Amino acid sequence: MKIILSRKGFDSSAGGCPNPIFPNGSMLALPIPDGQSKIAYKEVTFQDIEGQQFNVGTLVKHLTKDRVKPHHKAHLDPDLIASQFPRDPLWKPLLGQSGSAQGHLNNQGVDVGDLFVYFAVFRDVEKVQRKWRFVPGAPNRHIIWATMKVQDVIKVDEARMQDPYAWLNYHPHWQYGQDQHNTFYVGDQSTCRVFSKFDSLLQLTDPSSSKPSLWKLPKWWYPKSKSGNNLLKTPLSYHHNLERWSKTQNHCMLQAVARGQEFVLNADEYPEAEIWLRQLHDLSV
Repeated sequence: MKIILSRKGFDSSAGGCPNPIFPNGSMLALPIPDGQSKIAYKEVTFQDIEGQQFNVGTLVKHLTKDRVKPHHKAHLDPDLIASQFPRDPLWKPLLGQSGSAQGHLNNQGVDVGDLFVYFAVFRDVEKVQRKWRFVPGAPNRHIIWATMKVQDVIKVDEARMQDPYAWLNYHPHWQYGQDQHNTFYVGDQSTCRVFSKFDSLLQLTDPSSSKPSLWKLPKWWYPKSKSGNNLLKTPLSYHHNLERWSKTQNHCMLQAVARGQEFVLNADEYPEAEIWLRQLHDLSV
């Protein structure tokens, strides 16, 4: 099985700000802007851990200081939460991917049975004078916000010609022109986990770092040498430079690359990954 650390949500370039962690610990990964999408931010909703409903259009208006407005179109992708937007009854969680990021997934052999682990940059927010804002001085942190096991992979061009996939016609990647590389990765609600509340186990960023891209990981992530020779476990893709990696007594430190959407790890070479994934799965949603 492959684990794909997939960067999805607002950031400094797409959306222009981090994603919010609310005072009660609720988290929301905001869909990035996309003029080709059919979905407006004001049509997307969010329910926090206490059951309070939010309009995502209002949230992005506040957090971006009016740069992204409620009527702007949203790239709702990955689309993982059934209650966020009205869809066909056949709907399943899914991710669309294209361009160089899809080329990387294809080159890495990502397929049915592999697991996407979605992360984004998050920051604490607060409400002041009835508007949401980021807490002054609060750090930006890379945090895992969902996982999705792949149950089907289909090219978008092929899906358009098959009736069983007509339910996908709302999705932003359906709106793109013909592209042989444009691809849907489809999951299932029974194996999709969206972490609605922050937990320290979900944080990738070293808590002592002011930079979100310095990660503090379980020590098994380190691609250490096998005894007696110079062979290495295959490192996380885009992170083959061992100077990015270091070890402490109990953890592994990684200076993550600044660019790139999909980082792939061959979990078959890292048996401890199964325990880590089980710990994530056991977190309350």
